[in-house]
Amino acid sequence: MTALATRMSLKRLKRKKQRKTVMSQSPENPDLMRRYVITSIAAAFLTLKARPVQALIETSKKYETRTDVQAWAQEIATRYGLNPSNILATLAKARHVKTSVRLLAKSASESDRVRDWRLYRQKFLTDERIKKGAKFMRRYAKWLEYAEEHWGIPSSILTAVLGIETLYGQSIGRFRALDVLTTLSFDHERRSAFFREELAAYLALCDKGHFNPVTQRASYAGAIGMPQFMPTNILKYGVDLDGDGKPDLIHSAADAIAST
Repeated sequence: MTALATRMSLKRLKRKKQRKTVMSQSPENPDLMRRYVITSIAAAFLTLKARPVQALIETSKKYETRTDVQAWAQEIATRYGLNPSNILATLAKARHVKTSVRLLAKSASESDRVRDWRLYRQKFLTDERIKKGAKFMRRYAKWLEYAEEHWGIPSSILTAVLGIETLYGQSIGRFRALDVLTTLSFDHERRSAFFREELAAYLALCDKGHFNPVTQRASYAGAIGMPQFMPTNILKYGVDLDGDGKPDLIHSAADAIAST
Protein backbone atom coordinates (compact mmCIF):
# COMPACT_ATOMS: atom_id res chain seq x y z
CA MET A 1 0.00 0.00 0.00
CA THR A 2 1.37 3.38 -0.98
CA ALA A 3 1.79 6.23 1.49
CA LEU A 4 -1.04 8.12 -0.24
CA ALA A 5 -3.41 5.17 0.07
CA THR A 6 -2.52 4.78 3.74
CA ARG A 7 -3.31 8.45 4.46
CA MET A 8 -6.67 8.20 2.65
CA SER A 9 -7.56 5.07 4.62
CA LEU A 10 -6.77 6.81 7.91
CA LYS A 11 -8.94 9.80 6.92
CA ARG A 12 -11.89 7.49 6.18
CA LEU A 13 -11.51 5.81 9.58
CA LYS A 14 -11.41 9.23 11.27
CA ARG A 15 -14.60 10.33 9.49
CA LYS A 16 -16.39 7.13 10.55
CA LYS A 17 -15.36 7.72 14.15
CA GLN A 18 -16.69 11.30 14.00
CA ARG A 19 -20.03 10.09 12.58
CA LYS A 20 -20.33 7.58 15.44
CA THR A 21 -19.75 10.32 17.98
CA VAL A 22 -22.43 12.53 16.40
CA MET A 23 -24.93 9.67 16.30
CA SER A 24 -24.34 8.91 19.98
CA GLN A 25 -25.29 12.53 20.72
CA SER A 26 -28.39 12.54 18.52
CA PRO A 27 -32.06 12.51 19.71
CA GLU A 28 -31.76 8.70 19.78
CA ASN A 29 -29.74 9.14 22.96
CA PRO A 30 -32.35 10.82 25.21
CA ASP A 31 -30.12 11.11 28.26
CA LEU A 32 -27.54 13.13 26.38
CA MET A 33 -30.22 15.24 24.71
CA ARG A 34 -31.86 15.99 28.07
CA ARG A 35 -28.54 17.20 29.44
CA TYR A 36 -27.97 19.36 26.35
CA VAL A 37 -31.43 20.95 26.69
CA ILE A 38 -30.90 21.68 30.39
CA THR A 39 -27.48 23.14 29.66
CA SER A 40 -28.87 25.30 26.86
CA ILE A 41 -31.67 26.66 29.04
CA ALA A 42 -29.26 27.36 31.87
CA ALA A 43 -27.00 29.21 29.45
CA ALA A 44 -29.96 31.30 28.31
CA PHE A 45 -30.77 32.20 31.91
CA LEU A 46 -27.16 33.19 32.50
CA THR A 47 -27.31 35.40 29.42
CA LEU A 48 -30.41 37.14 30.76
CA LYS A 49 -28.83 37.49 34.17
CA ALA A 50 -25.76 39.07 32.64
CA ARG A 51 -27.77 41.79 30.88
CA PRO A 52 -27.83 45.23 32.45
CA VAL A 53 -30.85 45.79 34.68
CA GLN A 54 -31.90 48.66 32.42
CA ALA A 55 -32.53 46.18 29.60
CA LEU A 56 -35.16 44.34 31.63
CA ILE A 57 -36.81 47.13 33.63
CA GLU A 58 -37.11 50.87 33.35
CA THR A 59 -34.18 52.93 34.58
CA SER A 60 -33.96 53.99 38.20
CA LYS A 61 -33.16 57.72 38.34
CA LYS A 62 -33.06 58.42 42.10
CA TYR A 63 -35.36 61.40 41.68
CA GLU A 64 -35.51 61.95 45.43
CA THR A 65 -31.83 62.98 45.50
CA ARG A 66 -32.19 65.79 42.94
CA THR A 67 -32.29 69.32 44.32
CA ASP A 68 -34.96 70.46 41.85
CA VAL A 69 -37.19 67.57 42.90
CA GLN A 70 -36.63 68.29 46.58
CA ALA A 71 -37.56 71.96 46.11
CA TRP A 72 -40.66 70.98 44.16
CA ALA A 73 -41.68 68.47 46.85
CA GLN A 74 -41.49 71.18 49.49
CA GLU A 75 -43.59 73.53 47.36
CA ILE A 76 -46.43 71.10 46.70
CA ALA A 77 -46.35 69.83 50.27
CA THR A 78 -47.20 73.35 51.37
CA ARG A 79 -49.84 73.79 48.68
CA TYR A 80 -51.67 70.50 49.26
CA GLY A 81 -50.93 69.99 52.93
CA LEU A 82 -48.75 66.95 52.34
CA ASN A 83 -45.66 65.65 54.10
CA PRO A 84 -42.56 66.45 51.99
CA SER A 85 -40.72 63.41 53.34
CA ASN A 86 -43.56 61.16 52.20
CA ILE A 87 -43.49 62.77 48.77
CA LEU A 88 -39.77 62.09 48.37
CA ALA A 89 -40.18 58.55 49.68
CA THR A 90 -42.80 57.92 46.99
CA LEU A 91 -40.70 59.52 44.24
CA ALA A 92 -37.81 57.27 45.28
CA LYS A 93 -39.86 54.40 43.84
CA ALA A 94 -40.33 56.10 40.47
CA ARG A 95 -38.49 54.87 37.39
CA HIS A 96 -37.63 56.74 34.24
CA VAL A 97 -39.75 55.58 31.29
CA LYS A 98 -38.12 56.34 27.94
CA THR A 99 -41.12 54.95 26.10
CA SER A 100 -43.36 57.60 27.64
CA VAL A 101 -41.13 60.43 26.41
CA ARG A 102 -40.94 58.91 22.93
CA LEU A 103 -44.70 58.38 22.61
CA LEU A 104 -45.47 61.88 23.85
CA ALA A 105 -43.05 63.35 21.31
CA LYS A 106 -44.65 61.27 18.56
CA SER A 107 -48.12 62.41 19.59
CA ALA A 108 -47.03 66.06 19.52
CA SER A 109 -45.48 65.70 16.06
CA GLU A 110 -48.70 64.21 14.70
CA SER A 111 -51.11 66.66 16.35
CA ASP A 112 -51.02 69.15 13.46
CA ARG A 113 -51.38 66.51 10.78
CA VAL A 114 -54.66 66.52 8.88
CA ARG A 115 -56.22 63.09 9.24
CA ASP A 116 -58.52 61.32 6.84
CA TRP A 117 -61.86 61.03 8.64
CA ARG A 118 -62.74 57.81 6.82
CA LEU A 119 -59.59 56.07 8.06
CA TYR A 120 -60.04 57.46 11.57
CA ARG A 121 -63.66 56.28 11.58
CA GLN A 122 -62.68 52.78 10.47
CA LYS A 123 -60.24 52.53 13.36
CA PHE A 124 -62.86 53.19 16.04
CA LEU A 125 -66.20 52.23 14.53
CA THR A 126 -65.63 48.48 14.64
CA ASP A 127 -68.09 45.65 15.21
CA GLU A 128 -66.40 44.79 18.50
CA ARG A 129 -66.69 48.35 19.81
CA ILE A 130 -70.33 48.63 18.77
CA LYS A 131 -71.30 45.30 20.34
CA LYS A 132 -69.50 46.07 23.58
CA GLY A 133 -71.03 49.53 23.60
CA ALA A 134 -74.54 48.13 23.31
CA LYS A 135 -73.79 45.72 26.15
CA PHE A 136 -72.40 48.58 28.26
CA MET A 137 -75.55 50.66 27.67
CA ARG A 138 -77.80 47.80 28.75
CA ARG A 139 -75.74 46.96 31.81
CA TYR A 140 -75.43 50.54 33.06
CA ALA A 141 -78.71 51.96 31.78
CA LYS A 142 -79.62 53.24 35.25
CA TRP A 143 -76.53 55.44 35.54
CA LEU A 144 -76.60 56.56 31.92
CA GLU A 145 -80.23 57.67 32.27
CA TYR A 146 -79.40 59.49 35.50
CA ALA A 147 -76.53 61.36 33.84
CA GLU A 148 -78.70 62.27 30.86
CA GLU A 149 -81.47 63.62 33.09
CA HIS A 150 -79.16 65.65 35.34
CA TRP A 151 -76.56 66.94 32.87
CA GLY A 152 -78.30 66.66 29.53
CA ILE A 153 -75.66 64.44 27.92
CA PRO A 154 -77.18 61.70 25.75
CA SER A 155 -76.40 58.15 26.87
CA SER A 156 -75.06 57.35 23.42
CA ILE A 157 -72.50 60.16 23.62
CA LEU A 158 -71.28 59.15 27.08
CA THR A 159 -70.98 55.54 25.96
CA ALA A 160 -69.12 56.52 22.79
CA VAL A 161 -66.59 58.59 24.75
CA LEU A 162 -65.79 55.71 27.09
CA GLY A 163 -65.64 53.33 24.14
CA ILE A 164 -63.12 55.45 22.26
CA GLU A 165 -60.99 56.22 25.30
CA THR A 166 -60.57 52.75 26.79
CA LEU A 167 -62.99 50.32 25.13
CA TYR A 168 -65.34 50.75 28.13
CA GLY A 169 -62.60 50.32 30.70
CA GLN A 170 -60.89 47.37 29.04
CA SER A 171 -57.65 49.21 28.20
CA ILE A 172 -56.92 51.77 30.90
CA GLY A 173 -53.14 51.87 30.48
CA ARG A 174 -50.07 49.69 30.91
CA PHE A 175 -47.67 52.14 32.57
CA ARG A 176 -47.31 52.94 36.24
CA ALA A 177 -48.80 56.40 36.77
CA LEU A 178 -46.01 57.32 39.17
CA ASP A 179 -43.32 56.47 36.62
CA VAL A 180 -44.72 58.36 33.64
CA LEU A 181 -45.80 61.44 35.59
CA THR A 182 -42.42 61.70 37.33
CA THR A 183 -40.52 61.12 34.09
CA LEU A 184 -42.49 63.76 32.20
CA SER A 185 -42.27 66.19 35.12
CA PHE A 186 -38.50 66.14 35.49
CA ASP A 187 -37.05 64.66 32.29
CA HIS A 188 -39.20 66.29 29.61
CA GLU A 189 -38.47 70.00 29.43
CA ARG A 190 -41.05 71.00 26.84
CA ARG A 191 -44.08 70.30 29.07
CA SER A 192 -42.53 69.81 32.48
CA ALA A 193 -44.64 72.56 34.11
CA PHE A 194 -47.85 70.89 32.96
CA PHE A 195 -46.83 67.45 34.16
CA ARG A 196 -45.58 68.71 37.50
CA GLU A 197 -49.09 69.97 38.17
CA GLU A 198 -50.44 66.56 37.22
CA LEU A 199 -47.93 64.75 39.42
CA ALA A 200 -48.81 67.03 42.34
CA ALA A 201 -52.52 66.29 41.87
CA TYR A 202 -51.78 62.56 41.61
CA LEU A 203 -49.86 62.56 44.89
CA ALA A 204 -52.68 64.52 46.53
CA LEU A 205 -55.20 61.93 45.33
CA CYS A 206 -52.98 59.13 46.63
CA ASP A 207 -52.76 60.88 49.99
CA LYS A 208 -56.57 60.90 50.12
CA GLY A 209 -56.63 57.16 49.49
CA HIS A 210 -57.87 57.25 45.89
CA PHE A 211 -54.92 55.31 44.48
CA ASN A 212 -51.99 53.18 45.52
CA PRO A 213 -49.17 55.49 44.38
CA VAL A 214 -46.90 52.66 43.23
CA THR A 215 -49.29 50.24 41.53
CA GLN A 216 -51.83 52.50 39.81
CA ARG A 217 -51.77 52.13 36.01
CA ALA A 218 -52.18 54.90 33.46
CA SER A 219 -51.56 55.81 29.84
CA TYR A 220 -48.11 56.86 28.63
CA ALA A 221 -49.09 60.46 29.49
CA GLY A 222 -50.55 59.67 32.92
CA ALA A 223 -54.26 59.57 32.06
CA ILE A 224 -56.26 57.37 34.43
CA GLY A 225 -59.43 55.29 34.40
CA MET A 226 -62.25 54.58 31.96
CA PRO A 227 -62.51 58.18 30.69
CA GLN A 228 -58.71 58.70 30.79
CA PHE A 229 -58.72 61.76 33.05
CA MET A 230 -55.51 63.49 34.03
CA PRO A 231 -55.17 63.79 37.84
CA THR A 232 -56.06 67.50 37.95
CA ASN A 233 -59.32 66.73 36.15
CA ILE A 234 -60.11 63.95 38.61
CA LEU A 235 -59.78 66.52 41.39
CA LYS A 236 -61.96 69.02 39.51
CA TYR A 237 -64.58 66.84 37.86
CA GLY A 238 -64.55 63.46 39.59
CA VAL A 239 -68.07 62.50 40.78
CA ASP A 240 -68.90 59.84 43.36
CA LEU A 241 -72.19 58.71 41.85
CA ASP A 242 -72.29 55.27 43.44
CA GLY A 243 -71.88 56.78 46.92
CA ASP A 244 -68.88 54.79 48.15
CA GLY A 245 -67.06 57.88 49.39
CA LYS A 246 -64.77 58.71 46.46
CA PRO A 247 -64.89 59.07 42.68
CA ASP A 248 -63.52 55.80 41.31
CA LEU A 249 -63.00 56.11 37.56
CA ILE A 250 -61.29 52.74 37.31
CA HIS A 251 -63.69 50.23 38.84
CA SER A 252 -66.98 52.16 39.01
CA ALA A 253 -68.84 52.63 35.73
CA ALA A 254 -71.30 54.88 37.59
CA ASP A 255 -68.54 57.28 38.66
CA ALA A 256 -66.91 57.17 35.22
CA ILE A 257 -70.22 57.99 33.53
CA ALA A 258 -71.02 60.87 35.90
CA SER A 259 -67.51 62.32 35.73
CA THR A 260 -67.41 62.21 31.93
